[in-house]
Amino acid sequence: MSLRIATCLMLAGLSALPPQQGNPPAADAAQRAETAQLRALLEKAEQRISDLESQLKEERSERLSREQEWLRFTQGLGELTRAAGVKAPEFPTPLAGEPSRSPNAAPAADNARLDRLRRGRALLPKLRALFVADELALDLLEVGEFQDGALGPVVLRELDADGRPYGTLCAERMHLEGSQSARTLTLVLEKGYERRGSERHAFDDPAAGVPESAAESGARRGTRRFELPDVDPTRWLESVPELFDSSMAAGPNDDGKHDRTALRVTLNLLLREDAAGGWWRLSGLGGVQQDVLRDIVLDGFDREGRVERKLFADRLTVYEESKGVQLLLEHGAQLRGDQKLPFLEDRYRIFLPQADPQAWAKAGVPLVRKKAIEPAPPKRD
Repeated sequence: MSLRIATCLMLAGLSALPPQQGNPPAADAAQRAETAQLRALLEKAEQRISDLESQLKEERSERLSREQEWLRFTQGLGELTRAAGVKAPEFPTPLAGEPSRSPNAAPAADNARLDRLRRGRALLPKLRALFVADELALDLLEVGEFQDGALGPVVLRELDADGRPYGTLCAERMHLEGSQSARTLTLVLEKGYERRGSERHAFDDPAAGVPESAAESGARRGTRRFELPDVDPTRWLESVPELFDSSMAAGPNDDGKHDRTALRVTLNLLLREDAAGGWWRLSGLGGVQQDVLRDIVLDGFDREGRVERKLFADRLTVYEESKGVQLLLEHGAQLRGDQKLPFLEDRYRIFLPQADPQAWAKAGVPLVRKKAIEPAPPKRD
């Protein structure tokens, strides 16, 4: 790069020289030859830089592929040796996690684990394609097993703006949260740490390093959430629905049992009954499915009537409380100014202690009633 800059400065200096009166033709010819020689040298240097950048990119790609192949090889070797009843040599590595220490597991348990591994591997290419399509600054290396709506253990590479890896994330579990109404997606990594160079930092205490002598299990702590406020989760739901909460499953938004316009007007009247400290207005309602309102937009006003925030949610359930009602919004985000933040733990609660549950139910609002407490059975002598 320094050669390119120096050559450009030299050419600029030569071109800026004023023509000398009475310069002999031989001197002009020599100057032109020198300029042509410098231009040729610049072109050669630029070509060399381009070749080196291409080689570096290929080398990084090959190195990443070799690491992925090594992870698959060690895990496959472990499966074969367990099936054969022999102990395989262990290759501890932070990418693959701690080796399994149950060589005497029952055949049924082995078959169940192999099925979980197969399901996990089937999700890996789908997730990689989604990572690339939405230009996430992460590269998924390993996913482990699929179980209970999550993958694990997982290994991801953190990438800089130029696509170069600068850190590694290792976690026991990974699942997804999202909102179609708010157009947000969140990757949730549980029980893990971040590795940069030779240092490990647990998710629950990123400022403090974990000693290299500490076991992998001791380093995997806390939760890391990658909130992507501008990623539409629709493609992710279609491709990997098993990694989302089952309540996000695709289906009709409306069962046709409620007049949506009348319900929205009724709810807004009820929400305005206590407006001393501000109030909420239901400005969007996509439908009603049993006791759940779908595709919700709530506007939050302060006491002067100014809009403070907007809430977008895929689901809204109204619960009866001992005093008032609770609005539980799921799979959504709040918008304050230009900042959109997904709900923490995928939920947002609004408590209205002055609301009368009986009046809400009588007005036709879908309401989940509290279960009556059954009397204790009489004591027997």
